[in-house]
Amino acid sequence: MNASGHREVSQQASALRRVGEERGATIDGVSLRYWEVRRGPRYLIFLHGNSMCKEVFYRQFDGFSDGEWSLLAIDLPGHGGSSDAVDPARQYTIPGYADLVLQLLADLEIANPVILGWSLGGNIALELAGRGTAIAGIMLVGTPPVGPGTRDFAEAFQARALESPAMGAEATDQDLVDFVQDAVGSLDPVPECFATAAIRTDGRARETMGTHWAEGTSGHDQLSVIANWQGPIACVMGQDDALARVDFVEKADWGNLWKDEVQVLPGCSHAPFLHDPGRFNLLLQDFLESSG
Repeated sequence: MNASGHREVSQQASALRRVGEERGATIDGVSLRYWEVRRGPRYLIFLHGNSMCKEVFYRQFDGFSDGEWSLLAIDLPGHGGSSDAVDPARQYTIPGYADLVLQLLADLEIANPVILGWSLGGNIALELAGRGTAIAGIMLVGTPPVGPGTRDFAEAFQARALESPAMGAEATDQDLVDFVQDAVGSLDPVPECFATAAIRTDGRARETMGTHWAEGTSGHDQLSVIANWQGPIACVMGQDDALARVDFVEKADWGNLWKDEVQVLPGCSHAPFLHDPGRFNLLLQDFLESSG
């Protein structure tokens, strides 16, 4: 997609932003777009998955906008309405994404939030936790805690995720449409902006992130983080996840797993917050009450 792609995604996705406002901030040379509902002092931060956008959380914004929590969803660099990275080798990595999120929260004077991370977004949340960032709680959704390094990749991901051409810089539009279908599963209809967001995503973001994490040269070991982090971690998986393996997540060594078990939602794939928002939002509300 051309350089105006991020503006096209933002405009197309505006129909899903029924509450709150879209705002922007320049962080480390990157123009980041974020969606915010301002309520009380406590913040719930949403981090989206690979090749997606902040508007994937529209059912949670609809459901929680009248509550006491403020909401903030961020488009990662090279994704959605945000601009591409100015230093791709550094900013298109899980540690690089974590740096930008941390700087944005500092600029907005947001402290001790709860973070909901979907897929890649969950890996970013665990990277932040591994650094000792003040976080009130983390909800992982469709996120196997793996890396850096490829040791557990085969056990953590479905074969179609590991083999998908959509992870490469040269993915075709059809590759990316197929990837979106795997990510959102049986959702019908699929909002048009989700496919547009995938096609808009800077191909270097997919390739750089995957290569860097596989090399294992930097970043906090995610299995160690979930075993040792003292804050509450909820983990929600769709029973029919097409990209991540539920059994890997269930057998992981969790030090402080919320309710002492992975929450597996039947009839859901990789994005249970979209497939069954009613049930998912009840879980999220319960987690917020226990974390706040």
